[in-house]
Amino acid sequence: MPPELSFDLLIKLFSVVVFPLSLIINLKLRNAAADTMATSMWRNWPGLMWASMAMLTTLTAFTTVDLMAHFGIIPSRSLDASMPYIGIPMGLAALWVLFETGRFIYAKAVAHR
Repeated sequence: MPPELSFDLLIKLFSVVVFPLSLIINLKLRNAAADTMATSMWRNWPGLMWASMAMLTTLTAFTTVDLMAHFGIIPSRSLDASMPYIGIPMGLAALWVLFETGRFIYAKAVAHR
């Protein structure tokens, strides 16, 4: 009997598709000649962009492993065993994003004085 599709499961399926696409598009826009917001952020705030890419990567890994356990591709024991290997980098990426966002906000506040 297939597992039920809940809202939580639909969000995870959506995330597994959209997050990698977002990563690929952002990395391709990194060196683009067009003057878009993404290229501007890559040019002016590369640390914040790399931190965001690291966070998206760990979120994608976590969601993928969670879905694999949900659909029975891997045993739930493997999900529990993989959490430190995904959770610790995710926590570090979150701290990195917070640090870089703080730098960005501070620089914008100082520039508008």
